Amino acid sequence: LCLVFRNGKPAVHLDRSNGLRQNWVHFLYKDREGSLWVGAGNAGLAAVRPTALSVLNPPDGWQGYSVHCVAAGQNDSLWVGTDGGGLYHYSADQWSHYGEAEGVVNPYIWSIYETLKGDVWMGNYLRGGPYRLEQGRFVRPAGVDEKSPPALALMTDHLTGDLLIGRRDGVVRLQK
Repeated sequence: LCLVFRNGKPAVHLDRSNGLRQNWVHFLYKDREGSLWVGAGNAGLAAVRPTALSVLNPPDGWQGYSVHCVAAGQNDSLWVGTDGGGLYHYSADQWSHYGEAEGVVNPYIWSIYETLKGDVWMGNYLRGGPYRLEQGRFVRPAGVDEKSPPALALMTDHLTGDLLIGRRDGVVRLQK
């Protein structure tokens, strides 16, 4: 069964490998709730329903590592930190990976945050964070001690615009 959409979404192919119990489709029926009923030969009746759930995976499958943190970015993008595979950015149906060449010297990403102004901050397992994305590379900004504890959580103080950094020893304010 091949589902083709009017709104330009990519077509979806359904068969025995991804949901149908049999490759033979005998009939289709769409009900008033939007469910598509598929008569799958002698394998019975299957319902294909619209859902709000989507699974996102980069082409490299996170390099086999687990997702550790996620943050919303501008223009409906997502920042995703992994537990050993570095940092990923999903924007306009495209994936970007940030690794050692982009300043991510330790691939265990514990925190990621994008401010309302579009500044991207990342904390990893190493000391000396957080790091800010500048011209495609994560750098330690002036004023951040290279021996400081790892940045476990990041957010903005909306009154001052300062970056709040959650660490094992408490919350630290990085003034803008």
